[in-house]
Amino acid sequence: ISSLLPAPTNVEIYSYNFQSLLRWSPVPVQNGTVLYTAQYRTGFYNEWSGMGCAQTPQTQCGFPPEMSRRRWTILLRLRAELGPLSSPWVHTPPFVVDRNKAKPKQDTIPN
Repeated sequence: ISSLLPAPTNVEIYSYNFQSLLRWSPVPVQNGTVLYTAQYRTGFYNEWSGMGCAQTPQTQCGFPPEMSRRRWTILLRLRAELGPLSSPWVHTPPFVVDRNKAKPKQDTIPN
């Protein structure tokens, strides 16, 4: 048995109307509940901070309000945890709220 959990996959930032979410695919395990911890830091500051999503069973995490208001370059990381096991951190590419807004899909706009 490996002492490492697999890392979460399909990790992406979804951002629309200045509301941003980190979301990912669940890590499959035989038994037990996988919990996820997400952290962020800015391009200026090397310390990782909690996003309010520590050891959550959910597969998404909303950005704290202070992250969404500024033109910060934000770096995010996420890992899976199951009891004493934890996965490697998965890092997102740098994200700037003002610049990296997702656009609505064409098929969601009423005619």
